[in-house]
Amino acid sequence: MMKPEHLEPIENASEADAAVISQRIRQLANKVYQDFDPTHAAALEAFARLSNPASLTSKQKRLLAFLETEYGIK
Repeated sequence: MMKPEHLEPIENASEADAAVISQRIRQLANKVYQDFDPTHAAALEAFARLSNPASLTSKQKRLLAFLETEYGIK
């Protein structure tokens, strides 16, 4: 049996997904706050409050993709 102190941490898929989503939100925030649309800014603030960005709902994913398209990110 291996002792816990000998285990090496592995990168969890949800952590990688969270990092990707967080990067997308940061990139979008840079664009939104340049043009400052209050509705889009409010949506970004809601994304920023998510405890786990890797667990976006399908509606949240569509909203993020819509905003990225609006600002020419994707």
